[in-house]
Amino acid sequence: MGMDEAGVHGVVFDGEPPVDCYLLQFWPAPVEPDRVVRQASDKAAYWHKFAREQPPPTPRERAAAERTAREVRARARAERVRQHELRMWAGRLPTERLRRVGGNVHRL
Repeated sequence: MGMDEAGVHGVVFDGEPPVDCYLLQFWPAPVEPDRVVRQASDKAAYWHKFAREQPPPTPRERAAAERTAREVRARARAERVRQHELRMWAGRLPTERLRRVGGNVHRL
């Protein structure tokens, strides 16, 4: 709501009420072409048209996107493991030497 007005208004400073707000909803669905459910501004129409006119990604671009997604998932998993270890070690990760000791070393 207010996308066209926001383009005219310009910058909103601290303390001023927002001019525009948006609701984006995504949900799992089978792969199919994008579909605009509701379009309520000229600016949105412009960007929807622009998006429709873009060429589909090349196999190389798709592969790069998949690689990036795998890397993001791997980093997220590593961070979850790190957070778990921090909880297990009361907020302080063990040294490699302590890790090599093995067994129940939490009390050392």
